[in-house]
Amino acid sequence: MKTRVFLDRSRKVPLEGRPLQVDWAALLHVGMSATDSTQYGPFLSSTMWAKINPRGRFLRPVLFDFPLLRRWLDVEPAKAMAYMRDGYGFLEAPRDVDEALSMLARDDCYTAGLRSHRLTHEQRICRADAGQWGAGQWVVGTCRDCLRAVLWLFPDDGEFREWPFYDQSNDVA
Repeated sequence: MKTRVFLDRSRKVPLEGRPLQVDWAALLHVGMSATDSTQYGPFLSSTMWAKINPRGRFLRPVLFDFPLLRRWLDVEPAKAMAYMRDGYGFLEAPRDVDEALSMLARDDCYTAGLRSHRLTHEQRICRADAGQWGAGQWVVGTCRDCLRAVLWLFPDDGEFREWPFYDQSNDVA
């Protein structure tokens, strides 16, 4: 897993131990495990590591920490925008810092009045599974509209369900 200690050593903007690369397989695993719990809150991050050995846990990836991305755009705009383009896989990547900041300022889809998150054209991982929610396809990825990390379940019968992983707009692990 690719990590750095600082975004910019001269200004000492720390990455705070957050991974640069998203481990989609790990997020799928811990997200599915968290949905079996009745204790999760509005975000899976509140319980998704509960049954995992502490050595296997990792902090929220940089890609899903909007305040940290904003600080990175301030100190290393070209590297931060390249990272965002690579991480989100946009057809329309940010052309400048203002556009990148505007993308990070979007409300999540529910706050914006939409009734669900939207899959990107790049679904990261799919897996059929049967469990509490029945058989279906589990998909992990980012919402194409608000850039939030989301776990979706598309059951073989019934309506889809979705769970956001993190409160990406706030400075919390």
